[in-house]
Amino acid sequence: MSAEQPVTAEASEDLAPPTKTKKAKVEKAPKEPKAPKEPKEPSGTRTKFGKLYPENYTVTVLADKNPKKVGSKAHEHFELYAKNKTVGDVLAAGGNYAAIMYDIGHGFIKVEAP
Repeated sequence: MSAEQPVTAEASEDLAPPTKTKKAKVEKAPKEPKAPKEPKEPSGTRTKFGKLYPENYTVTVLADKNPKKVGSKAHEHFELYAKNKTVGDVLAAGGNYAAIMYDIGHGFIKVEAP
């Protein structure tokens, strides 16, 4: 068994946490204002989806019944496929590309060239 040794003033200074020193602030030159960006030319399609499935492509429902929960927005979007025959008609009636892509991926609908 070892006896505890008393803490000396030198040893207590070693145990103290290190103090932070502040750095001198360096003055930065003011930044040059950026030139405004040129507006992009409209591509004629809203997204990359429009290149895969242009608005004149035909929408065919493959599901026997609407697989979406009754009363949901998804259910409403799915009903648009039966009423509208082209991608453009579905989008004009309130559908969106995300819903169409989801339904294609899950095999609920098919989109093909006219």
